[in-house]
Amino acid sequence: KTIELNYDLEFDNFWSFGGGFYKIYEHYDDRKILIDYNRNEFGPPIFIPEVIGNRINIATDKHRTLWAAFEYTWASNTRNDTEVGQYFELTYKPNSYISFSTSYDYYRLIKQYHWLESFLEYDGYHHIFSNLDRDMNILSFRIVGNVNRRLNLQGYLEIFSNHDRFDPTTYSEYLPSSNNYERTNYILGENPWVSDDGDAMPVYTQDFSQLELSYLDPYQYIGLYPKYTSMIFNGIVKWNYMRGSNIYFVYSFNKSVNGIPFNGIGGLTDFLLFNDKEDWVEVLRDQTFMIKIDYWFEK
Repeated sequence: KTIELNYDLEFDNFWSFGGGFYKIYEHYDDRKILIDYNRNEFGPPIFIPEVIGNRINIATDKHRTLWAAFEYTWASNTRNDTEVGQYFELTYKPNSYISFSTSYDYYRLIKQYHWLESFLEYDGYHHIFSNLDRDMNILSFRIVGNVNRRLNLQGYLEIFSNHDRFDPTTYSEYLPSSNNYERTNYILGENPWVSDDGDAMPVYTQDFSQLELSYLDPYQYIGLYPKYTSMIFNGIVKWNYMRGSNIYFVYSFNKSVNGIPFNGIGGLTDFLLFNDKEDWVEVLRDQTFMIKIDYWFEK
């Protein structure tokens, strides 16, 4: 139930242009709800509306000292959900010994009925959905160079951020019997979902003191990674100390913060300096240094 058309053109000056079109007809998908991660068990099939998507890309002559590539994608469905992606890459290669490249990847998704979680209660599973506004950014830098015939350097830096915004007013429960999304008593905490004291027990709360009655709101719950930023750096020095034999010096640095949003260039400094202990925030720092030696035996 999918139609796809792709085209790619290359001109005499080595510029290239391409694109594509696809259409996914409405269908049911039984892998959109995952109820048991350990056993890889899925929930009921849910209705997926018809999707139409497009893609265009253009690239300059890659034989030049400086070349660039750009791709733009967009898609929407009959529910007016929208998906937009932009990718830009720039490479500078002044000679055959060294090259510098950078890329930026941006993704935006505005969607209704995004599955959040499924909870097993005394009366069975409750599948919770919400509207979603997602921003994803990936910025990378790469350098590869030869100092001489025996010494090679490589470096790679990537900054990744993801920010998911959920709308509490749209929290709803999927009912397989009617194939509908409704704000049920389970969502609102109405009868019979009340405590022994008669207090309402809505499915989610942003009040940490109410976690005995309700689950933590998805925007605060780091298990769903709604506010996540990471930085990765890898550096390699390769020395060809004799024919067929090499020594590698490898340094790797990784830092990630899960639970705090960092926006824009100004937020990068805050991210690098952040090391606070806060509720529902994870901070990971990791540094690794390795040495690898290989030796070529030859008769």
